Amino acid sequence: MKKSAFILLSLFFLSVLSSLENQSIDYEPVFHLNFLTPNTSPTRMEWSSLIEDTLPQIGVEVKINEMTGWGNVGGRTYSKLPTYDDGGFDVCFTGWSSDFDWTKIEYFTSMQSYSNPTLTTCFGQYFNELNASLRVPIFHEIQSILYDDLPSIGILFQRNLYGMKEGLTGIDSDLFSYATFCSANWDDPDDHIIVYACPADFREGNIFVFESVYDKLWMQNVYSGLLRREQFGDYYEPLLAKNYSLSTDYLSITFNLDPNAKFSDGNQVEADDVKYSYQLFSQLNFDSKLDDWISSIEIVDSDTLIFHSNYIDITAFEWLSLGIIDKSEVEPLVLTHGYDTFDETPGTGNVSWSLVKSCGPFMLNSFDEYNVQLIPNPYWSELSASGFSSPNLSELNITFVAGKDTAVADLIEGDVDIIDFNYFPSWNDFNHSGVEGIIMKDRSHQQMMVNMKHPIIGTGELTPLGTPEAAWNLRKALSYAIDRDYIVETIMNGLAVPAIIPIPDSCYGFDTSLSPYSQNLDLAREYIEKAGYDLVESTPTTPTTPTTPDDTATIDFSGITVSIFSFLSLSITYVFIKRKNIF
Repeated sequence: MKKSAFILLSLFFLSVLSSLENQSIDYEPVFHLNFLTPNTSPTRMEWSSLIEDTLPQIGVEVKINEMTGWGNVGGRTYSKLPTYDDGGFDVCFTGWSSDFDWTKIEYFTSMQSYSNPTLTTCFGQYFNELNASLRVPIFHEIQSILYDDLPSIGILFQRNLYGMKEGLTGIDSDLFSYATFCSANWDDPDDHIIVYACPADFREGNIFVFESVYDKLWMQNVYSGLLRREQFGDYYEPLLAKNYSLSTDYLSITFNLDPNAKFSDGNQVEADDVKYSYQLFSQLNFDSKLDDWISSIEIVDSDTLIFHSNYIDITAFEWLSLGIIDKSEVEPLVLTHGYDTFDETPGTGNVSWSLVKSCGPFMLNSFDEYNVQLIPNPYWSELSASGFSSPNLSELNITFVAGKDTAVADLIEGDVDIIDFNYFPSWNDFNHSGVEGIIMKDRSHQQMMVNMKHPIIGTGELTPLGTPEAAWNLRKALSYAIDRDYIVETIMNGLAVPAIIPIPDSCYGFDTSLSPYSQNLDLAREYIEKAGYDLVESTPTTPTTPTTPDDTATIDFSGITVSIFSFLSLSITYVFIKRKNIF
């Protein structure tokens, strides 16, 4: 055989072997599922389809993948749950967000009919423990149970992409997406000024009536409460309070105010200011749960007060971090002009700046619907929690910039220093000197929610073994079948990480010792067989109708399709190279 012919034949068989190696093998379906996929997210629909196409490789057939609106999804999930065929669901692709302190127990109990006696005990302990150091181990036990039992199969933890000027310091990434950061720590060493661009204007004038996260960006730098999230530690620490103590039944919390706590005009913060502020939150219907929780607020003296509660609630510390205002200035204005004054724009109307005078690291210097300018509170450095230090920045501007392209251009030109993730930038937007894309944790996760009343993957009663353990094996198989790395890198373009459990990794006390389920189809098939099923490879079908002799013509090698066009391409390439070598 001539050397050239040998090389050509070798290339042909290498092409065949490559096709054999990459060919997936399907199995005869041992049971079927139906998917319910909300159609509001193109990426969710894409990974739902990917999983649908993957499951035949472990012997599971998806008969229906209904991609539909939330109205239909809600009707199939928010009830006592039959299977999809009976009007409920088998598997539903959902995404949930969470507060920093996780509280979403109802998603497992009411939506999925999930019951686990050990988990129920842990839930009771978790929701009745205000001491963070004691609650975190309980939360780890909850996560361990969910990780193993898989009532919901985690897909990904989302990430947010911000654009930033290179060299900014002091930014706590865990707190950033919750808008609970302390920008007193921020700095731009070049000029000590930061301009933050966001895609919405500013409409809410004070902390008592805010709803927009963009207004919260400036408010949480102007207002301070008794507590705050610890920077780079993430739990609550005293702020205006010097210290606090819990009663043995956790129904009373005593606060001793920092004697150095002052409003931005130098007025002393007193217990009466704190009580009055919470009375305003109640009068203005800030949060009905807060009203339900507070039984009374007892003033012991000007520096000491006690919150008495009706029940234990782990979100209490979040409520106790709400901003405080100066009663001596605000109460007379409210008595004169009424509560409509809380709808006024800062610096205007009857109350002018009174409702935005608080004791945060910054104070409001100017406000309009397009730009909020903050400057340092001169009395912040007297507060113990500040470390007796002034903010690093001389100026913090939060500004409305319309449209992603404009915001990115402003970042590149140096007109802004941070652009918000809600512009939905891409990595390519930051391929410029002096700027960078920064990933921050999001408050949400994406999952495959399992109907735990399903007779195969929920209760196991219709599996060959007929046991809950068989259903558990099948949920393990489903989890190991998911290619989370592909979803993260290709579908999400790197703006996510593989999920470990159906609880966001941004929650306080998340157990970082747990590892994601990596795709392993062999192991997934083992779990299918442990549930009592026999897996049989599907028999390939050979086309009965000849294909036309064009570039799509194929040869079937025992079910492995090899493109003739690829082989001809190799031949033509080889001939061309030989001919070029002659010259």
